[in-house]
Amino acid sequence: MHEQVQEGRTVVVDRGLHLRLRTDMTVDVVRHARGVLAVGVAAVVLGVVLARPVTGVVVALVVVVGWAVLRWLHLGRTMRHGLGVGQSITVGHRLDGDPAVVVTDATGEVELGRGSVLVVTRFRSYVTVHGRQLSFVLPAGLLTEAEIGFLEGHLATPEGAESAPEPASALPLSLTLTEDVTARTGAAIARAVTLSADSMMPVVSALAFLAVGAAVRSGAWLSVGAVIAVVWVLTTPRVALRARSAVRSAYPLGRTLRAEVTADSITTELDAVVLAVRWEMYDARRVTADAVLLRRKGPFLSPDVFSVYPRDLFDDASIKTLTAALPRGF
Repeated sequence: MHEQVQEGRTVVVDRGLHLRLRTDMTVDVVRHARGVLAVGVAAVVLGVVLARPVTGVVVALVVVVGWAVLRWLHLGRTMRHGLGVGQSITVGHRLDGDPAVVVTDATGEVELGRGSVLVVTRFRSYVTVHGRQLSFVLPAGLLTEAEIGFLEGHLATPEGAESAPEPASALPLSLTLTEDVTARTGAAIARAVTLSADSMMPVVSALAFLAVGAAVRSGAWLSVGAVIAVVWVLTTPRVALRARSAVRSAYPLGRTLRAEVTADSITTELDAVVLAVRWEMYDARRVTADAVLLRRKGPFLSPDVFSVYPRDLFDDASIKTLTAALPRGF
């Protein structure tokens, strides 16, 4: 039996749209490549110190432009699956059963229910749907504001109906998300991210350059260390702000967050979306007065991944179960 899907909006990717999407995605990736940009700035400063400013600028351009070209080529391969020239993308609504947004492209069809998306971000010609299980890119304009609100769990239907009362939940722990709760939870994850080993690596590198420069009395080494330190100081607040924003998106004000902690897993429910995660997914935990943070080590040379929950959600018994399941702290 086939489900009925409302005829929706369709966009055919022509060469012009493909070029805009590819260009904007490349720009977005490069502007977030803090390490590449820091190397470029360091090359310019080192060129000035060594009285070779032109060489420094050329090296910086080679590094940044080279990285952009690599990303451009990579996107050319990945965009063949769903965003290739001549391919079409359709967004419609399921007409029977529970409400859902249905996205159909060259790779197949995916149904997204209410609250199945953490956040939808926009940049120039495209939007990125950050799902709880998968993420993908769509041309801007395909998703309406009502559909985005539905996917993020703020609205009851893709047409924009207000949220219905939440059904009764069997999960024993519950917490109403207030401004104070989200602020304290956001501050906790911001501290964890900015003080993680990944974030502190530039600090260690800067100190190493400064120490060597002071020991050998080299202006070049001192300059590179100073540049790395300045870049870290300028970019770290942005990282913290993004972490706080992610918490606000994941925990909308006024909603009720529910949870259950067992010896095998942690289960949460928000806006009728239930997510169960086994403890094997994490390697360490941190319990503070404001939040409970769970850490998963990322792949080689990749940053760690954190999950964060408001501390007020848990009672003493659940914290005891959690710490027994994850004895290692960080």
